[in-house]
Amino acid sequence: MDKGYLDLEINGKKYKLPTSWHTLTLEQYCKAFYKLPKIDDEMSDIDKFKLIRESESVILSRLLGEDDDFCLDLPLNIYALLNESVQFIYDGDFFMKNAKAGIVIDNKRYSIPPMDKMSMRQFIDADVVMKGEESDMQYIELLSILLLTQDEKGEWIPYDGKYEKMMEKVRNLPCSEALPLVFHFFKKGLALKKLSKAYLKMEEVNQQLQSIENS
Repeated sequence: MDKGYLDLEINGKKYKLPTSWHTLTLEQYCKAFYKLPKIDDEMSDIDKFKLIRESESVILSRLLGEDDDFCLDLPLNIYALLNESVQFIYDGDFFMKNAKAGIVIDNKRYSIPPMDKMSMRQFIDADVVMKGEESDMQYIELLSILLLTQDEKGEWIPYDGKYEKMMEKVRNLPCSEALPLVFHFFKKGLALKKLSKAYLKMEEVNQQLQSIENS
């Protein structure tokens, strides 16, 4: 039975590589795909192939918690094993097939409220995060602001501005839970359309996924 991890040792150091959406955390995913080089349509097929392979090695290196060029120096047999183990990460259809509007955290169901149910404070905080300096934690911070829960009557519990505590929980969410929620709202555009920057950046990530998957 697949335990969701590949345990291995490289140069005397032990690693635990996630091999499924259930064991890959949202933080690991965001860091793996942060600021990858973009494929230019004007590139030659050879250059595109090289860039895709380089991006692939960067993703692997980051998932192992190493510098971006770490996997480039690995023996081909080890590199091939690692690469095969993380092929799930290029399955862009996973998000759309499993898209959902809510997520359970600490036995409470959270979701992103409709625009007309948001407070100005919540919207401004989200907007500030997206207009701020880009980082590999930007989407985690944004989700921590946007996610709200409801009371027994179905009324949204107001945003209190203390989203930092939520970030620790959001960053450790398994991608099998977090990414379908993210794509439900940003890929399908069901909420926060005015935060177009968030949508465009998620679209860039999706295009990178598709480029690698179809290579």
